[in-house]
Order: sequence, then C-alpha cells, then structure tokens
Amino acid sequence: MAAPVSPTAGQLVDKTFWDTEIYNRFVAEYAAWTSFTPGWFASTTNPGLGNGTSQGKYNIADASSKTVDVFYRLDMGSTTTFGSGAYEFQLPNSWNVAFGGLNGYGYVFDTSAAIYYAATLGVVSGNNNRLRMRTHAAGNCSATVPVTLATGDIIAFVVRTEIS
Repeated sequence: MAAPVSPTAGQLVDKTFWDTEIYNRFVAEYAAWTSFTPGWFASTTNPGLGNGTSQGKYNIADASSKTVDVFYRLDMGSTTTFGSGAYEFQLPNSWNVAFGGLNGYGYVFDTSAAIYYAATLGVVSGNNNRLRMRTHAAGNCSATVPVTLATGDIIAFVVRTEIS
C-alpha cells in the first residue's frame, strides 16, 4: 500500500484525494481473495498430497502494494505421503519475502487426539520464496513433528508480509 498522504493546511479533501487515499484502499482491503495451489515441500524428501486437499488464497492491499496476506490449508488424505525433513511452503506467483523474521502463524491439527499445535512461520534460510513452520517446543514441522501426521490431520496458516 502506498504511504498515506496528509493534506496540507487549508487543503480541502476533494474527490481525487478521497478516491486515492480512502476509497480505493477500502475497496482493495475488502476485495475478493485470489485462489492458488499451495506448494508443499520438505528439506529431504518432498511430500505428496495424494487424495488430500489443499486450499490457498491471497489478497494484495492495492495495485501499488507490496503487502500481501496469504492463507494455506492442507488436509491429509488416505493416500497422502508425508516425505521427510522440515516442511516448506512456497509463496504464490514466485514472490519473495522482503525481510526475514516472523511472517505468520498457524497450526497443525491432530484429528485422532483433537489437539491443535500452534506454530509460527519464517523464511527458509537461502530461499525467500519459501516459509518454514515451527512449533514452540518441538521445532520445525515435519511428518513426525509436532505429531506423526495421518489421514484427516490439517496444516493451516496465515501469513502477512512484504514481498519483493
């Protein structure tokens, strides 16, 4: 989103100013999200979704913006293969995260125990197009961390970040 503009002393808020600084930003903020197919990888052997399902959506604040919101959800199926190594999730459209650090939050849901494991997401070192999910106590999420994944389990998260 472009930086807000402050009116100068005595300046009236005319239609051009209103449209640029208020209306267009409001419309963009509440615009429909764009669907995409999430990229799911692992540091050693890639997983395969099989008959599981994936959802991905993103929203860009406005045409000049570099701030994006991205939503991912992976539901494990009976033929999903879980790969090995730390899981990595690719941003849509070959975007790169402009800076590292904490970029999002999410969870792993273990359906057999009905337990949610909270997690944060950050950039994969050396690859600004991918994010890695990490739980507080267990470390990087994988086929066996924080729980051994099985049919019906869910990985989901939301990221808000600046892209380059």
